[in-house]
Amino acid sequence: MGKYRWLKIDTASIMFSALSSKDWGRTFRFSAYFRDEIDPEAVKRACEELRPYYPSVYMYLKRGFFWNYLAASDKLPEIRKADGEGMRPIVLRRDGRPDFRITYTGKRLSIECSHSLGDGKGILIFFRTLLARYNELRHGETGEYITKEDPDANVRNAFADYYDKNGEKLRSKNFEAFHFPEVYEENYLNLLFAEMKVHELKELAHKENMTVTEYLTAVLILGIIRSTKEPITKPVTIAVPVNLRRFFSTMSLRNFTVQSYITFCPEGRRDITLREILDATRGQLKKQLTKEHLIKSVINSERL
Repeated sequence: MGKYRWLKIDTASIMFSALSSKDWGRTFRFSAYFRDEIDPEAVKRACEELRPYYPSVYMYLKRGFFWNYLAASDKLPEIRKADGEGMRPIVLRRDGRPDFRITYTGKRLSIECSHSLGDGKGILIFFRTLLARYNELRHGETGEYITKEDPDANVRNAFADYYDKNGEKLRSKNFEAFHFPEVYEENYLNLLFAEMKVHELKELAHKENMTVTEYLTAVLILGIIRSTKEPITKPVTIAVPVNLRRFFSTMSLRNFTVQSYITFCPEGRRDITLREILDATRGQLKKQLTKEHLIKSVINSERL
């Protein structure tokens, strides 16, 4: 297990672990495609070799007497063939395996990870290393993997590193927003796959003087407005995660994001156009992406 037998969960993990349930496990996935069929034995060996360098990833959530914490696992993650049932939640594993799993089918290799371990950017760093080592093993490279990754830096709680108890707290915005009703249908699965070339998407966004994130958020808002049975009178607000590593120096692979918000109020109209939403939301995110604003968000998060 190494020296990191347990870790105090970070601020975001507290929220995710409290909200997780069998219906919504706060799990996310990354996938990669290779030219050849996936070799599960090479995947297993790559997972074994990377464990010493990524202690915060090879952990699982445990409920303590007073608080939850991350416990080190001496096991490999679940590695299995994808069964077509979609992404399953990862909630309080009883088998002592890490809170992520590896699935494969054909030429596709995927990682499914609990948000209690880390955010998308942190886990993506680990997944890219896993892909690189797997690819080397798949083509015959032998020997133990050696990396310059610093385990001590990877396990840092970056929220605590930048928390200033005397810093100015961000004022909470109390606004009423539209919410989808939580309706779950048993034994029902509907997956929609769509593809678009990245350069085409960038061109659309840049023509509007927006980032891809801003543009896609506007499209999402339009989709929400057009998908409801009744007209929406409340603001439609999308919480957009912001990767704080862009603004604060850290090598942590754990959660280090805050939420910024993009909002649009349709005022009961059903004939809203994408043009109206683009014009109304342009610049909303940019105003929140200053270091001065974000450090207040870090202070808010660490005080939770």
